[in-house]
Amino acid sequence: VATPALPEPTAPKRILVAEDNATNRLVVTRMLERQGHVVEVVNDGLEAVAAVQRERFDLVLMDVMMPELDGLAATAQIRRLPPPAGIVPIIGLTANAQASDAAACSAAGMDGFATKPITAARLAEAIASVLVPVDGVTGRPGPMPIAAENRGFDPAVLDDLAREQGAAAAADAVASFIARRAETLARLRELHSGGDGVGLARLAHHIAQEAASFGLMRAARAGLDLTSDATSDAVTAFLQLLSQGLDELRAWRRSTLASH
Repeated sequence: VATPALPEPTAPKRILVAEDNATNRLVVTRMLERQGHVVEVVNDGLEAVAAVQRERFDLVLMDVMMPELDGLAATAQIRRLPPPAGIVPIIGLTANAQASDAAACSAAGMDGFATKPITAARLAEAIASVLVPVDGVTGRPGPMPIAAENRGFDPAVLDDLAREQGAAAAADAVASFIARRAETLARLRELHSGGDGVGLARLAHHIAQEAASFGLMRAARAGLDLTSDATSDAVTAFLQLLSQGLDELRAWRRSTLASH
């Protein structure tokens, strides 16, 4: 079977990123800037609605879960605006990849969605798909396919953090993340053995988002998967991937401190 070709690079666009998490904003912004795009960021849905009325954007990346006004409600408000604001392509960023989430994004007026933890390849794929021209007009092809994530650890995420905050601060953040894991993983095992699926899903989601912020992409995906599949095998797989990721973080920290 032929391997699907990667999407052609998209011409530079002006992109609005609506995301309430500061680390996620930094990660997505750096990915987009490396792809040549010009990026503006806002913190919530209310700011996103105001921004598209104030300026013209080629695309909006909209986090689905945000305070004040979530991404779905913000998108619905934008779709009620007159052109060009009301027809700007919008991609939802969500931690879930269920059919119901795709349907909710589509019903709100989004052109597609991409799942967190997002990677540069998947982000480029989502953008290229949404901005595909159809008879000279930007098409709306629907929800994005979820590309397989083969990279376990993406050090570029931490390299960006080191450039932004300094190597010592980034190394301290990594050390703090590693130190907190013993307690949270013990709690995860307790929740699983006690049959508390809701508590396990909530904690796994929290750990997964933190893991993604430190470049542990495969572990983050496994953690997010626990929200819908909390079997013993799934929990074991997540713990193994996270353990491997912690070893990679320790190696990155040693290398970074040695080179600075």
